[in-house]
Amino acid sequence: SEVIPNHVSVKEAVLPFDKFTGADVLLSPEMRSTGEVMGIGSSFAAAYAKAQIAAGLKLPTEGTVFMSMKDRDKDAAIALASDFIDMGYKVVATRGTYAHLVANGLNPPNVELTLKINEGRPNTMDMIKRGEIALFVS
Repeated sequence: SEVIPNHVSVKEAVLPFDKFTGADVLLSPEMRSTGEVMGIGSSFAAAYAKAQIAAGLKLPTEGTVFMSMKDRDKDAAIALASDFIDMGYKVVATRGTYAHLVANGLNPPNVELTLKINEGRPNTMDMIKRGEIALFVS
């Protein structure tokens, strides 16, 4: 029978952005990771944090989390958004994700709507340019 582990694992690519100061950080077909790391924890949050630390990334401890999920992932986004809110983050979400979060009890001011680029302004790209987004979850 299938063995179901009592832990969560998160794999993360290690990208050498810090080694190329001033380089364009947009990924191109030529950009390759220099390795992978894995975080293991009792929850997704713990495993994710461990993977990020192992990859040498510093996770922000405050700020705004952007969320835009496919329909199949929206139920999982409820607990994730709730955890971010409990840790003191603000959550902004695109229309479908926002509606799903609100329908499941997460309400303003903890969750706010953000527009996609083609939906008008101010939009998600404006928030990114102003440095208002600390984490992206998609």
